[in-house]
Amino acid sequence: MSISDRMRMIRRTLCVEPQVVADTMHISAKAFNYLEQGYGYPRIEMLKRFCEALNVQLNFLLADDVPVTIENISRYGNKSFGQLITTI
Repeated sequence: MSISDRMRMIRRTLCVEPQVVADTMHISAKAFNYLEQGYGYPRIEMLKRFCEALNVQLNFLLADDVPVTIENISRYGNKSFGQLITTI
């Protein structure tokens, strides 16, 4: 699964409209749409802004082996990498 697919799944799972995320990230709706559609290669700073907008950790966004479900977002989405290691 690509980063853009995972971004879209997280946003949809949390029931957040694309415009709300774009506004929170301080980018245009068109730019956010490009991110979700997988055009180009997003910089780490943009991925961090997405995570801040949706209140999830970057490690959760990048963890393609953890399914995007509301339960997993609640359980792992806000934990830092160090917190995940100590709870496993």
